[in-house]
Amino acid sequence: RKRTRASAEQLAVLEDTFAVNVSPNSKLRKQLADQLQMSERSIQIWFQNRRAKVKHMQKRAQIQMQQASIRAQLYHYNQQQHGMHPYGENKAYLNATTLIIGTWHRLRLRTSDLLCVYEPDQRQFAWYITDSNCHFKMVVALKSVANIEYVPLDDQQADVHFDMNEPPLFYMESTHPDTSSTWIQCSDFTEEKQASRFFRHTLKGMVHTL
Repeated sequence: RKRTRASAEQLAVLEDTFAVNVSPNSKLRKQLADQLQMSERSIQIWFQNRRAKVKHMQKRAQIQMQQASIRAQLYHYNQQQHGMHPYGENKAYLNATTLIIGTWHRLRLRTSDLLCVYEPDQRQFAWYITDSNCHFKMVVALKSVANIEYVPLDDQQADVHFDMNEPPLFYMESTHPDTSSTWIQCSDFTEEKQASRFFRHTLKGMVHTL
C-alpha cells in the first residue's frame, strides 16, 4: 500500500509535540490523529521513527566527541613530549604500555618495544614495534577508524579501543649500506595474522599519559 507523507503543517504539529513529549500515550496519539486527520498507527510510527533518528544522532555525536577528546589528548601529550622521540616531531604520542589485537599482545618493556603515535600530516595512527633489533609498524588510516573509545579502568589504568572497518597496513624497516632506511610494505606480522582478522585494537596505559 502506498505510504502517505505528512504535510508540512502536520509535521510542524508533530515536531512541536515531540519537543515536549517524545513518547505520547494512546490518549494523546488519538488527539493528534483527530487533529491532523491521520491514523493513530501513522502517529505511532512517526514517533517511533523520530525517536530512532534522535538516538542515531546522539550516537553519532558521541562518537565525534570521543574522537575529538582523543585528538585533544593526543595533541596535549604531543606538546608535553615534543622532540623526545626518534620518529619525527610532527606527531602526537600515546604512552601505551600494551597493544592488544585479538589474543596477540605486544608489551612495552623498553621504550623502543612499542611506540604508538598519531601522524596528522598523513591522517593516520601508527604502531611502531621493535623485535630483536628489527623495526616494524602498523598503519591505521584515520578514515578507517569507525570509533575510538576511552575507558578508564580505575584511577591509574585506562584503555583506548580503536574499532576499524578494514585491516591496517604492515611495514618493516629496511636499512641500506649508506645508513639510510626506508619502510617497505610487508605481510601481517602478528601471531596467526590476527591483525588482518580482528578489527579492534586496544591500547593500555596510565590514565594521565594515555
